[in-house]
Amino acid sequence: MMRREYMFNTSEINKQEIKSEYIQSNFPFHPIIQKTKKILEKLFKNNYSIFHPETLKNLNKISPQRILNLIHSAIAQKFGLFLSEIHPTELYLEVVRGCNFKCIMCDSWKFPKYFLSLDDVKKILPHFSKSIFLQSYGVGEPFLNKDIYKIVRYASEELKFITSISSNFSVISPQKALDMGANEIMASIDSMDKENFFKIRYGNIDIVKKNLLTLVKLKGDRKYPIISIRTVVSKLNFHELEEIFQFGISTGIRQFYIQTLFDGNLISKPNDLTTEDILKIDELTRKYRKKARFILLSYREDIKGYKPAGYCFMAFYSSIIDFRGNLYPCCKVMDDKSASFGNIFLDPQKALKNRNLFLKKFRYSPPEFCKNCELYFRNFKEKFPHKTQKLKEDVLKQ
Repeated sequence: MMRREYMFNTSEINKQEIKSEYIQSNFPFHPIIQKTKKILEKLFKNNYSIFHPETLKNLNKISPQRILNLIHSAIAQKFGLFLSEIHPTELYLEVVRGCNFKCIMCDSWKFPKYFLSLDDVKKILPHFSKSIFLQSYGVGEPFLNKDIYKIVRYASEELKFITSISSNFSVISPQKALDMGANEIMASIDSMDKENFFKIRYGNIDIVKKNLLTLVKLKGDRKYPIISIRTVVSKLNFHELEEIFQFGISTGIRQFYIQTLFDGNLISKPNDLTTEDILKIDELTRKYRKKARFILLSYREDIKGYKPAGYCFMAFYSSIIDFRGNLYPCCKVMDDKSASFGNIFLDPQKALKNRNLFLKKFRYSPPEFCKNCELYFRNFKEKFPHKTQKLKEDVLKQ
């Protein structure tokens, strides 16, 4: 009897071992566990993941009120329906007028330098609590303003804006810029060639590169601020884009903005590209899309780019405030008194009300400066549309 019981137990043990071996051989748990770890790391530790803790902290800035305003703005732009008074989703704040560079596409260097102080900003920004994004913008170089670090920190930490800033990187203090709380810092680089950079921007590319490399090094493994490169493309630098991409990727840059030229009261578009040129840029970026993100900022009627089609995205989603406190629909019409909605310092509610009246009339009675603009209404389905698909194919074969 004992012998049989022993045999029975032994048999049971063997069955369990066989079952365990069978499960392990047919259901490899170790690879699954390793794969799960990689997925979790990609989601929560990867610097480019939306689930990264620092990203989630930024997303907490987007309150229900701000989300609702964004939705209402999108409905107004797409369908012409106004469910409430809408505020600009993205606000451009001219913290400086004047520049230390002499870019051929911009007249900012011709002006005496004017600045918005931190106290000025504190009188402006609280009126835009429904806005999500703030770009510390300038018809000039933002870091010429000594208050810029405090301005960005105030907007980001106290008012919970998602902030970004574009700079020529000539006078930036990398450590201060890193600590000011910006979500993104964009370096304006239109050429890696010293002579061509000087020809386009009348600046020193060596200083720009030095400050950019210092900022990237100081940032280390931090997710924010995102450090990106912004390139205004023209016939003068079209052939250098790949070199700019390669330089940026080699230094750790993972986001590139390619911006087309556009006309305005203070800006112009000399040596503009053709549609065929833009199509070639799209083809070029495909080589590097596994290494970086490329965003086309198109201010043209023939190329959609990153921005939505339909009625003007700038009018419905953004506004710009100049250094005097005047509120405009976009930077193209700055300094045109007839285009101003009013002054935020003097009467902010009136200025915001005038903006809404402007948008409600936008479809059937736009002002002349909008009616004659190539961004007034853009209607196409493709991101890179052209008159015929055949022409597009012919261009890409060249």
